[in-house]
Amino acid sequence: MTQAIEGAVSYLHDGICNLFEDTVTFKENDTTMDKVLRIVAGLLISIPVGFSTAVVTATRIAHAFNASVATPKTPIEKAAQDSRHWETIDVSKPSLPEGILKGVATCDYQYLGMNGAPNSQWVDYEKKFLPESKRSTRLPPCWEPDKIVELIKKLNVNTFRFSVEWSNIEPELGKWNEKALDRYVELCKKLKAAGIEPFVTLHHFSEPKWFNFEKAENIPHFVKFSEKVAEKLGPYVTYWNTINEPGVYSFMGYILGQFPPKIQSPHLAGTVLRNMLQAHCEVYEKLKGMNPKSQIGIAHQALKFVPYWSWIPFDRIFCHYLTRITHETIMKFFETGKYEWKLPFSTKVFWEKRDVQNYNDFFGVQAYTRSLNFFGMPTCYSSEMMTGMPFREDPAAIFEASKECAQRTKKPIIITETGIYPRSDEQRKRFLERNVYAISQLPNHGVNLKGVCFWSLYKNFEWQMGMGPDFGLLRQVGNGNDFELHRGAEAVKKAFQSEEKSEVTVS
Repeated sequence: MTQAIEGAVSYLHDGICNLFEDTVTFKENDTTMDKVLRIVAGLLISIPVGFSTAVVTATRIAHAFNASVATPKTPIEKAAQDSRHWETIDVSKPSLPEGILKGVATCDYQYLGMNGAPNSQWVDYEKKFLPESKRSTRLPPCWEPDKIVELIKKLNVNTFRFSVEWSNIEPELGKWNEKALDRYVELCKKLKAAGIEPFVTLHHFSEPKWFNFEKAENIPHFVKFSEKVAEKLGPYVTYWNTINEPGVYSFMGYILGQFPPKIQSPHLAGTVLRNMLQAHCEVYEKLKGMNPKSQIGIAHQALKFVPYWSWIPFDRIFCHYLTRITHETIMKFFETGKYEWKLPFSTKVFWEKRDVQNYNDFFGVQAYTRSLNFFGMPTCYSSEMMTGMPFREDPAAIFEASKECAQRTKKPIIITETGIYPRSDEQRKRFLERNVYAISQLPNHGVNLKGVCFWSLYKNFEWQMGMGPDFGLLRQVGNGNDFELHRGAEAVKKAFQSEEKSEVTVS
């Protein structure tokens, strides 16, 4: 009965919300007066929107209570719902499923920095917006193939996810730096010789200064670059990520204005995200045509925002739209082939792709937390701690994200990033042990898990935050090129050493 009531009220709520959005979504030919009238009409509709939100929340709470009584949950499901349940789970013996990719993830610009990638758009950003103490010039100068292989072998990995720095390979449009490409060929050869599978990301936030995704006519440049890389690295690489976190790229660069180009335009953000998803599809087609055995997928940051009190309309609406921007729009596209960017007081962006389900061989999932918000500010429950980001410590986020993405895309899952920027070694240890346990439970919950990569190798440049955060599994010893395992990171190394290195095939 409760479920039927919830369904009816949810239907009413969704209908009112859609009417509200349609009313206050601007059209390209709207005059100023048209926009004013839309806003006034939208405000009149906002009252029933707020009321229905409160009713929906109440019925969902009642239904959730009934379901929790009627349906027994596994330990990880309980911990995902209420973090206090972690205290009842033994996570002292970390392990991961055998026969999967187990590795560490990196991004070349975050380890090369502005000195190693002088033609990236991030160089101008660093010079203009970051103090010298935060700039990537403070990175240790050891990001070369021999040293990379030496360091990742300390973690017992069987795969290494890294990006290729486009701005080094094509610093000017149509001018190719073969020496820069040869560096990646050398890295792939050394990885293969060490029994480690190369896993290549083609676009990871960094791009040449002459490029952006703001116009659809720029997409062929990215496709051509991807083709060039695949021609060189194809003999050594099976696993490819086309684009890393397109939702974060558009959100941070074009809504919050914290990434280059530091623009705040919701409509342009929607256009950029659409172009990135279109670019993913075109690169998939190109690389699959070159080698049908290639395994290709996008890397999606499943960033969801959760209201601390779901009955407060402001927090519920705030989290609803942030989640739509960073997560839901992308997921609906890969489910239905329909890209629909629709935000109040912004112009709608729409695009459709037939048979979109055929444009991922696996789905790359990245999750660090489910961001809990109280009146728009990140927080945590009383039983939890904040991390250095600052977000709540949430080791079950990757479990929930992977399960959702597997159910909605019907694809094998590779966790392409997860990890923590901790406030202490104790927090790192607690989080990683629980994180490994959460991942280990995915196959028992219907997820076809094909791999996991932890972020990251050692302290690197973290974009708008600069050289502050430390997600590294290794730590630098002194000021030289020596590294050792971070205190608290033992769980990952132990989980990786549970079997011999082996090749894995996604099917």
